[in-house]
Amino acid sequence: MLWVLWPLGLALTGAHAGAGALATPLFVPLDAAYLVLAAVLVGRALRARAGAHGGGPDAPAVLLLAAGVSVFALAALTGIPTAHHPGAMLANTAVLMLAAALITVGVVLAAARLWDGPGRAPAAMACAVLLLGGAGYLANLVARVGVVLAGAAPAQARVETSAWEARSYLLGLPAEPSAVVLLLVWLDLLQLGYVVLTQVAVVLLAVSLGRHGWLDASIARVAAVGGSALAGVTVLAVGLAVSGGAFDVPGLERVSAPAAWTAYLLTVPFMSTLPAFLVGAGLLAPSRAPEAR
Repeated sequence: MLWVLWPLGLALTGAHAGAGALATPLFVPLDAAYLVLAAVLVGRALRARAGAHGGGPDAPAVLLLAAGVSVFALAALTGIPTAHHPGAMLANTAVLMLAAALITVGVVLAAARLWDGPGRAPAAMACAVLLLGGAGYLANLVARVGVVLAGAAPAQARVETSAWEARSYLLGLPAEPSAVVLLLVWLDLLQLGYVVLTQVAVVLLAVSLGRHGWLDASIARVAAVGGSALAGVTVLAVGLAVSGGAFDVPGLERVSAPAAWTAYLLTVPFMSTLPAFLVGAGLLAPSRAPEAR
């Protein structure tokens, strides 16, 4: 049942923040119910594991699950970040920082427990890749705060629909951009890199957990193959969009716009939580070996 939380959160967030189909008075109780459901399902999974194997809560699993739940439950309240609403953008930034921190700590804790086992090498690579992507993402999030503090929110608001959205700037923007446009494009590229690198890091962690016996082999394969495919499709979409749009490579102009939209949808921050959520749910699955604790 844990698996249902991610698509359910995605649907709830999309209906409220994306499509605007759920008004806030209706969304708030549904959001609260979602949080309660998440707490109940995770608590039940932890009790089942403790009863079956005599173990306690698994901190890495809970942290990886909490990253996705927090993004859906909290970021949806703030809406899509925009400089037109600086306060909401700062609240959204805080939520994204929290989710990134939960994934980072969860991966590092899991890697630390794997350090003396057969999955040591991929666990170390997972930490390195995640920290690399996280450093750029931290710059992205801190810069959002800087924009508001510097009084530059109105300047960002005027250009963010093109310079802050991959579906637009990957196709190439007009020459001689302003400093704000250049800044926003660079910052959003850092987010693209973070999402892909986080997915790669969790793939490496899944491989490590599978080798160690902490993660069921079938779940480890699903997480590794699914995460690799997700990251690969994202990179391919970015490459096609840039090649056919900004670089005007003959024969690719027809696919550049759909590719840019694909890259845009696959690099929204909550996509960084999908492989992590799968691994977290897998760690709490009843099939996990008792000695893995």
